[in-house]
Amino acid sequence: MKTIDEYMKLPYKMEIIEDSDEGGYIVSYPELKGCITCADTLENAIANIKNAKQAWLEAAIETGCVIPEPDDLEKYSGRFRGGPGKVFPLPGPSFEKYAVIRGKIPIL
Repeated sequence: MKTIDEYMKLPYKMEIIEDSDEGGYIVSYPELKGCITCADTLENAIANIKNAKQAWLEAAIETGCVIPEPDDLEKYSGRFRGGPGKVFPLPGPSFEKYAVIRGKIPIL
């Protein structure tokens, strides 16, 4: 079994959704069911999801739950859509390359 540090380094897909109703951002790791958080700013949302990921992994290890491996990143394009027909390249290499961003405007 991997350690918390080993799991934290794995490239899980991060999903960032701009909350147009209440403002701020909702961030999750879809492969880690229920690992989700939110914040008023993108920076705080990303800091929160890192903490949520660690807590999720600790709880899964403690309770003996199966922790899924990340999806194969080769199937992701390294781009995100900012609206109908608009595609924006992501800077890399960094966590942004693996983030799926939804919303009306690019966030990065």
